[in-house]
Amino acid sequence: MTAGHKHRTVTIGLLHSLTGNMSVSERMLLDAELMAIDEINSSGGVLDCRIEPLIADGASVPSTFARKANELISAGVSSIFGCWTSASRKAVKPVVESNNHLLWYPVQYEGLEESPNIVYTGTCVNQQIEPALDWLIRNIGRRIFLVGSDYVFPRTANKLIRALTARRNNSTTIVGEEYISLDCMDFTGVIAKIQKAKPDAVFNTINGESNSIFYGQYHEAGITSDKIPILAVSVAELELKPVVSMATGHLACWNYFQSLDNKENKKFLTEFRKRYGVNCICSASGVLAYSQIYLWKNLVQAERSFDASLISQRVSGCEFESPAGLLKIGPNRHVPLPAYIGRLRNDGEFEILWDSNGTIQPLPWLGIEEIDIPASGVVKEILAAYPDMVDYNVNLNREAFVRKQAEIALQRLNENLEKKIKERTAELERVNEQLISKLDDHKRIEEALHESEGKFRSFSEQAFVGVYLAQGKSIKYVNPKFADIFGYTVEECLNKISFLDLIYPEDIAMVEEQVRKRMSGKIKFVNYSFRGVKKNKEIINLEVYGSTVIYNGKPATTGTILDITERKKIEEQLRQAQKMEGIGHLAGGVAHDFNNILTAIIGYGSILKNKIPVSDPLHAHVNHILVSSEKAASLTHSLLAFSRKQMIDLQPVNMNDIVFGLQNILNRVITENIEIKVITTGTDLIVKADRNQIEQVIINLATNARDAMPNGGRLIIATGEVEIDEQFIKAHHYGEAGKYAVLSVTDTGVGMDEKTREQIFEPFYTTKEVGKGTGLGLSMVYGTIKQHDGFINVYSETGEGTIFRIYLPLSESSFHHREDKAPTAIPSGNETILLVEDNEAVRNVIRLLLEEFGYKVFEATDGDESIRVFSEYREKINLIISDIIMPKKNGREMFGEVKKIKPGIKALFMSGYSADVISQNGVLDKDMHFIQKPSNPSDLLKKIREVLDT
Repeated sequence: MTAGHKHRTVTIGLLHSLTGNMSVSERMLLDAELMAIDEINSSGGVLDCRIEPLIADGASVPSTFARKANELISAGVSSIFGCWTSASRKAVKPVVESNNHLLWYPVQYEGLEESPNIVYTGTCVNQQIEPALDWLIRNIGRRIFLVGSDYVFPRTANKLIRALTARRNNSTTIVGEEYISLDCMDFTGVIAKIQKAKPDAVFNTINGESNSIFYGQYHEAGITSDKIPILAVSVAELELKPVVSMATGHLACWNYFQSLDNKENKKFLTEFRKRYGVNCICSASGVLAYSQIYLWKNLVQAERSFDASLISQRVSGCEFESPAGLLKIGPNRHVPLPAYIGRLRNDGEFEILWDSNGTIQPLPWLGIEEIDIPASGVVKEILAAYPDMVDYNVNLNREAFVRKQAEIALQRLNENLEKKIKERTAELERVNEQLISKLDDHKRIEEALHESEGKFRSFSEQAFVGVYLAQGKSIKYVNPKFADIFGYTVEECLNKISFLDLIYPEDIAMVEEQVRKRMSGKIKFVNYSFRGVKKNKEIINLEVYGSTVIYNGKPATTGTILDITERKKIEEQLRQAQKMEGIGHLAGGVAHDFNNILTAIIGYGSILKNKIPVSDPLHAHVNHILVSSEKAASLTHSLLAFSRKQMIDLQPVNMNDIVFGLQNILNRVITENIEIKVITTGTDLIVKADRNQIEQVIINLATNARDAMPNGGRLIIATGEVEIDEQFIKAHHYGEAGKYAVLSVTDTGVGMDEKTREQIFEPFYTTKEVGKGTGLGLSMVYGTIKQHDGFINVYSETGEGTIFRIYLPLSESSFHHREDKAPTAIPSGNETILLVEDNEAVRNVIRLLLEEFGYKVFEATDGDESIRVFSEYREKINLIISDIIMPKKNGREMFGEVKKIKPGIKALFMSGYSADVISQNGVLDKDMHFIQKPSNPSDLLKKIREVLDT
């Protein structure tokens, strides 16, 4: 800031691409910012200072942006406004962070970032990409072609689009994905691929002036908006102005269009066009760039400071009524924004087709801020795919975000507390001097002291954290929150206990070392965690911010304390969930590959068995091979259950019926010295479940209970109904609100310790002797329940027995009783079958089996070859048997092409695991036929006959 009697100024940096391929978009931002600066200056400036802009050209090159940012900071600017591409922002980010400066960024971006030195006023993925994708699927179609510039935002956005379509469970298909350089001038190759793929729509994340060339060549290729519309999220009125006649009818999604009908927007556009010409355009990013200047002005005036290092900590809550609506910066330094879908008119304006009916909260971490565990898999994929493009060191859950805000609040509180204590001490000293020199002022001094103490006490007692003052082991002051944390009264803290009584014995040495550091003057503030002991002996986790003060002439420690016990529990649950997810992916992959091997073994073994007479000694050996193979198949099914890749058939069933139907089986598998008791609720408990899988879950839990009671005991299986609310979720740290059927399996056995409880659901973990169990039983239980959208918990202590509780969502569907079918003979046939399988051993054994039972067989090794074979022999082929996961085209894609050649052709799919290619979450589509690998040859032949005869 330059000081003078009449002309005081403050300088801000405007950093944009004034040259290069991004200049067509970024010049608009500069124009909008300069207009805002002139408006503010004409109304008196900010803090009686005139704003002077210092303009720098990033030249569309990230490294130039970084160098120019350093130059602006060296020149003493108060804040930097600018950047467009994510690459330029990420180049500037370490510059502002290392200098503790502040960047205001007005453009939409990919998220996965949260710097304390950047204010993000543009949209996150969930505010623009996600609503745009949902609208496109609902209103245009499910076949989407992705095209974007070759840098971080388009690639990350498209990665997220793929993840979102997979999680939507709506059969959306990404039919193509292409990236072009930022300076691309020839799109004919990309457009040819779009024409060949025949999508319902194109999702466009191209940036800069390349857009006008793309839309022009797209139109020249004869593709109109009513055939294959383009929906853009990086281009708006400005970029489409040169090609408006060729881009009419195409779509865009933004938080602002010029056609918005509100008072602030009309006023803004009038002034903008008066300044720059009636044909000048300002799109969403320009409006946000304009608004950022006003947000900065309001923040500076509120804090009475131009210091970037100070105001960067105080941005939360700052607001401005902008042309796009009210902008208010949130705690995560992002802004809630609305979303609009617009169609380009021939006058260059957008006709608004849809709006979000209010603002959308920014979730830069895709909902993990709200502990949305499924989203964590998406983030981990992005981190793995683009480690150099995202910030890997930022915590990924809401509790970490809360902790960050709490740390800032605690630090401020601690600073204010120290200031208040010093002020009070200084005031007391002044009072003492006044008492000595002026006894006649006694009453006035007494009143001043009382007022000072009252202010301090009011401040402390209303704090949401514990506040303390200690000298040695003696506690001199605590506020009510401090006493409440430890379960004492304030009087007990001051008169009956020492500070050491509140510390877990093993942590006392560490706490004393932290106190010594403060007392020695080596550090001013300390922040550390330790375990505390409550009055009822409960152990809790605590976090402290502390400093040293002088109290009654002697050194003392003061600070704030926060109970972080619940946060620790939630963090541990997140780590455990991520570990189980990783193990599940590994288990599913192993099972898939092993199932192909078993398919060949079982197939050749069955053929060999049929060829060898029963009297031949080799017949028994072959039989042993098949029995062992079936056991191996059972192991892979357990792995698939754990990884949630098994195929399930969800039907409405009554949990009470399942439990009653298992009593005879349980009586056979449970030893006589164990009493079995079944208790069911009087009302029907209808859930959507695979009856066979739930029966297997109960049998697994019952046999585990049996093994835990070698000397006998009691096994209780009970059903009930519970409604889970927010209070239950908060108390137990799991579940979703709703009504659930509860199945509990209780035993009076040996129980288990905490370490065992934490590992029991992991594959191959077992406490049994070698040879007694595979370690997959409870893993299968865990995977099955998760696949049914339920959850499972275990309560146990050593020597006190165990209770497993399973929660399954109640369904309003009606149910029907299961009818057992009589066994049938192995059928043969004379039809012609196209067999598609990339594994040679599996393909050969299935072909031999089919030919032995009368079928004629054509073979193909991948999706493309199968289409060629089918085209040639379409009239002869009655059925296609196909693997799902194959090179070139998967089974589902192949079948879609074949149905165009011969509608009504039947297909039977087979796979080592279900995979999302054919089904979602293992639930089979109604019109699909499927058989699990490895399958018994007789089961395969019966399934073939069943499909052919339907």
